[in-house]
Amino acid sequence: MLVKKKCSQPLELVAILFLHLFLPENRLYWVPLHCVTFSVIPKHIRVAFVSAGATGYVTVLSYITAALDKKKLEAGKEEMQNG
Repeated sequence: MLVKKKCSQPLELVAILFLHLFLPENRLYWVPLHCVTFSVIPKHIRVAFVSAGATGYVTVLSYITAALDKKKLEAGKEEMQNG
């Protein structure tokens, strides 16, 4: 289910899509990654490949979470100044 909200910035759109569509269905990331792992990647570097994929996945999650937290903090500061 997509969130019915208009987005003003591309990062916000990516965050909404990632958190509401992709994250609950994280198999959209992990299944293709493991299909590539076991069909293309040589045995001696499979662990390194999956570790790199996991690092990339966690990096994206961290970046989006930090951006959303920063936006919430700025909105809270504006509300305190106005209210």
